[in-house]
Amino acid sequence: MVEYWAAAALVGAVALSSVAHAQDARRLDFGARATVMHDSNVARSNRTLASSRGIEPEDVIFTPSLTLDLLWPVSRQSFFANGAVGYDFYDKNDKLNSNRISLRSGLNGQIGPCTGVIQGGFSRSRNDLQDLTLTNPENIRNVTSANLNVNCSRGYGLGLLVSAGHDWATNSNAIQAQSDYETSTGRVGVTYARPTFGTLSVFAMRQRTEYDPTLGGTNPGYDLTVTGLSFERRLGARIQGTVELSYSTVDSLASGPNAPDDFSGVTYGGDLVYRPSDRLETSLSYSRGVVPSNSIGKLYDVQERVRLGARYELSSRLELGGGLSFSDSRAEGPTLGTVPGVVLTDSRTKVAFASLTYKQSQRTSLRLDVTREEREADVPAFEYATTRVGLTADVAF
Repeated sequence: MVEYWAAAALVGAVALSSVAHAQDARRLDFGARATVMHDSNVARSNRTLASSRGIEPEDVIFTPSLTLDLLWPVSRQSFFANGAVGYDFYDKNDKLNSNRISLRSGLNGQIGPCTGVIQGGFSRSRNDLQDLTLTNPENIRNVTSANLNVNCSRGYGLGLLVSAGHDWATNSNAIQAQSDYETSTGRVGVTYARPTFGTLSVFAMRQRTEYDPTLGGTNPGYDLTVTGLSFERRLGARIQGTVELSYSTVDSLASGPNAPDDFSGVTYGGDLVYRPSDRLETSLSYSRGVVPSNSIGKLYDVQERVRLGARYELSSRLELGGGLSFSDSRAEGPTLGTVPGVVLTDSRTKVAFASLTYKQSQRTSLRLDVTREEREADVPAFEYATTRVGLTADVAF
């Protein structure tokens, strides 16, 4: 899941890049994709919990899907839509079979010195089992979003960024539905840009996440306030980077002696892309922020992530990729208390990944992925290790 605070902090940059699409050529691409993956531990838990859930850890998943990529310029505006619709078929664990949908569409526009993007999105898939603390793993998660981003800047001097958004997350499992939430976000920022300097932004964001109390949860939600600075600069054609530093404060909407402790502290995010040669590209991304929890018994998590990646063109048709990622997730304000074996409050995940892509043409490709993932947790039942090997074929029409 995209971290909400980071998404809000980067919304100005998204608006800039999205509106630029209005200048691109018209396109309408349909595609078909098929993935076969062997997963040594689809349960994302130890064998005892997997057995209680009725899951065979080792399995093969086949996922066929259809894709869409549309951009339709009209004068200074453009309509866009992209996404994929597919289905996961498990060889041994039929109960995990489910559809998989990810769609996004919207409109880019420009009025005077201001550019804007209004967009909506929808995703539907089976909940990642590492996020579930339930015995019953059958849960479908739906996330719907609507966002408006406005950027009033000429690329130099002072500018203004304004954005607003709303997200809805629901779960099909009656118990997991206790973590259904709605999040409203508003952000405003002032920018200063010069071609030889880069772009400096001062921003403030306010976000409210509310859980439905009628579904059995005991915590109504929380308010998140973020203030900070971001800086973006492109150093020639080979280096591009963004860095953000902010201070976040969480105020729980609950009251009384059992109300959870509030969080306050430094949050940050950033990315760096370095191209030492025409064939090699390396990247670094990092973040620390507050995100709503999708697990029952928790209000929100403070997540820290670091990802190192690289891509190398072996030839005009072959590309090699790989990298490492690390994440730490710590729960704040658990509604059920820190009851051992009930609420997962602290976890650390390490991932190593590699890929080899063969591009037959601009419209046909084949990719081999190998991933090793390990998680340590304060509840032993939710610790796991898994190795995934997948082969994906893509065809665009």
